Amino acid sequence: MKNHAKKAVMKLSIFVPLAIIIMTIFSMQLMGIPPLGNLLFPGNGVWKVPGELPTAERLNVPGLRGEVNIIRDDWGVPHIFAEYEEDLFFAQGYCHAQDRLFQMDMWRRQVKGGLSEILGESMLSGDKIALARGMLDSAIKTDELLRKMYANGTLDYFSSFERYVDGINLYIESLNGFKPLEYHLTDFKPTKWTSIDSLCLVQE
Repeated sequence: MKNHAKKAVMKLSIFVPLAIIIMTIFSMQLMGIPPLGNLLFPGNGVWKVPGELPTAERLNVPGLRGEVNIIRDDWGVPHIFAEYEEDLFFAQGYCHAQDRLFQMDMWRRQVKGGLSEILGESMLSGDKIALARGMLDSAIKTDELLRKMYANGTLDYFSSFERYVDGINLYIESLNGFKPLEYHLTDFKPTKWTSIDSLCLVQE
């Protein structure tokens, strides 16, 4: 019995510190990668990514004026069928977010000088250059000008532009806690899209 007790104590003395080391490693951020414990935890992390996109989808959300259908071909390219132009732009924003939300997010952050907030100090110099170039200020002023022109009737397509933004935000809202894998790897969440963000992409 004494030998069994000694063996049990020896095993505990080996495995308990090992378990503590593993738990510590899994709770730390390593080389810019978020804690692996969060990344691999069942029901979270890489397990909470959106599924495959449907080959056929009908958008049925408040605000649409007519029927909107999205058909994806064998290459995954979306083909949008809508009765009204504004609905078409809405669906286009939705599809763009489905296909490349993370890429769009990186672009807007690059122009707005916000990459270092999520990717670390190594991106700080690039953020400073982006801010010095004034592209964000330019996007803000352009947005203000477009809104004034739309309000006084000299611009008639701004509503479609806003519907494109609404489509992007519909997809972000539809994630319901799920998010593309890239967001898990960089450990941040997609935030609401704005018309200024779209203008930032145009400048990039």
